[in-house]
Amino acid sequence: MDATTQEFKPFNIDLWKYDGHAGALIPLLQSAQGTYGYVSERAMDYISQVTGIPSAEIYGVVTFYAQFRTKPLGEIVIKVCNGTACHVNGVKEIANTLRDDLGIDYEETTNDGKFSMVSVACLGCCSLAPVMMVNNETFGRLTPQKTRKVLRDLRRKYPRQDGRQNMKTVMVGLATCGISAGGERVYKAFQDELQNTDFVLKETGCIGMCYREVLVSVANGNGTSYLYGEVTPDRVKRIITEHVIGDKPIDEWLVSGENREIGFFEKQHRIVLRNCGVIDP
Repeated sequence: MDATTQEFKPFNIDLWKYDGHAGALIPLLQSAQGTYGYVSERAMDYISQVTGIPSAEIYGVVTFYAQFRTKPLGEIVIKVCNGTACHVNGVKEIANTLRDDLGIDYEETTNDGKFSMVSVACLGCCSLAPVMMVNNETFGRLTPQKTRKVLRDLRRKYPRQDGRQNMKTVMVGLATCGISAGGERVYKAFQDELQNTDFVLKETGCIGMCYREVLVSVANGNGTSYLYGEVTPDRVKRIITEHVIGDKPIDEWLVSGENREIGFFEKQHRIVLRNCGVIDP
């Protein structure tokens, strides 16, 4: 048995059944994708060798039908149900939440190979609509808030493998005062700038200084955090460039910083909120 035959052994049985009749190509491609998760160029070349169908013709079939993929799926595959029950119960809003958070659309995979987003006709859980399946786990009665929480939990469950475990988290205050001061616009600005990155963006409640809203906290994975006050959408890009990415806090905008409290917090001793910025509420 040569190396190529050994590599494709899992679906060789389907190739061996090939008898040259028309219409057999689709089942062979389905077998290859079912075995490996996608149809690679090597798989197409191998099918071509066995069947005698030109590789270019096989590639044309693969790229014509939406059911076939030419790139592998991510480590975490999110299947979004677009059946009738899910459609009428707001799955479009759930899909938009996933798009905004992950920066990908259906049949796409994030640049780090972590997440893939797939549309399916029905997951058979109509009573739980809207529904999505993450790998083999089903999540039902979804809302945008619940969907974002699922994604946060997934990022903790499947941490990065390149050693960058102290990834920064940006938290925007969206309690009543934060919203009235324009917090939702600030959150959207961070969302737009941070898409397709690995930094975590969260909504949070009252941070305690309503007169300095909009308040934004930038927390490191090691427990240190910095609080910015009176943040506007125009300030977002600089905060991301200099602090979130460049690791250089902007002192003139800080309300509080690492190992020290500024202004309002200077003489306070936290009791109930002593773990603020350290643990995820």
